[in-house]
Formats: sequence, structure tokens, C-alpha cells
Amino acid sequence: MRVICITQARMGSSRLPGKVLAPINGRPMLEYHIGRVKQSTLVDIHIIATTTESTDQPIVDYCEANQQPYFCGDEHDVLDRFYHAALMAEATDEDIIIRLTGDCPLICPSLIDEAVKQHRQGDISQYTHISLAYFPRGFDVEVFSMASLSNAYKEADDSATTRTCDPLPLQQTGCTYCTDRNRTISLGAV
Repeated sequence: MRVICITQARMGSSRLPGKVLAPINGRPMLEYHIGRVKQSTLVDIHIIATTTESTDQPIVDYCEANQQPYFCGDEHDVLDRFYHAALMAEATDEDIIIRLTGDCPLICPSLIDEAVKQHRQGDISQYTHISLAYFPRGFDVEVFSMASLSNAYKEADDSATTRTCDPLPLQQTGCTYCTDRNRTISLGAV
């Protein structure tokens, strides 16, 4: 069972176009994100999932220059992009898929690992995530099996709701929250 982390990243943003490659202290935001994911002890492969749009070519160029695996897919069909990025990594039904977003330069490696550990304690069909009721936005981690991603992909229709990679199609059999008021997870160096 491998752990495949897929980060969705696009240059398009209504509020701050190009933010995933915006420089922070001289380095692109995505570089910070990738570096923090590399600190996870459980991630086997990390893929940047971007689009085939010409506006996202700078992300492809960045990934190629830095030997970062990437996948280009449909801009408007995030579920399709995630599914095919996982297939590119030769994911099997038992493999664990992590969903992250590229505009989170402070993603916490210990939270990624904790979400994976919690997910492994459940069954293959569960959906696990870091609860934003206890952690700020930017620490979002979603974990599910390739089997769940495949089922969501196969059962999706063309509506806006199901053609995203939001939790709705993935949490059909319940949801596990990794955090609660009775449990403390060390954030490590943030």
C-alpha cells in the first residue's frame, strides 16, 4: 500500500492570479509547499496536478526544472485530473491518496502523517481529513483510498458538484475527523 500525495495547482485565481508561483522571500510559494510535503515520513510519491491550459505552463516548467512529478488535465474537471494523476502513479485500489492544494505553503508534514495514520486505522472506503474546526485553513489534508477515488470517478455525472474533487463524492460511507477537542497533535515547526 503506497501513499500518493496529489497537490492541485493552477495559476488561475480570481483574487490573486499566479499565486502558486508567487515569490515569497525569493522562492515560489509552490517550492515551500513541495519542501514541506517532502518532510512527511509517509508520502511515497508527490504529484502536482495542474491543467492543460497555457496559463498553467509555468507550473509545468517549474516542475520539469525541479524534477517534480506532475500531471496535466482538464481545468474544469478536478475529479478527472486527480483520478488520472493517480493512474499515472500506477495507483492500486489499496493505495492511499492524499489531496492537498498548492496555495498552502505552510502545510504541516506531521498533520499529513497523522491523517494517513488515522486513515489506516479505518476501512478502505473511509474518508479522513483534518478538521478545519480546529486547524486554520491552509492545513487542509484529505485522505481516501484509490478505490474510493475510482468509485467517485465512475459514479460522477457532469454536474458541477460531482466533477470536482470535493469530499462530497468521496465520503459516501462516512467521515473520520483526525482531530477533536480531546486529542492534541503536535504541529512541529510551522
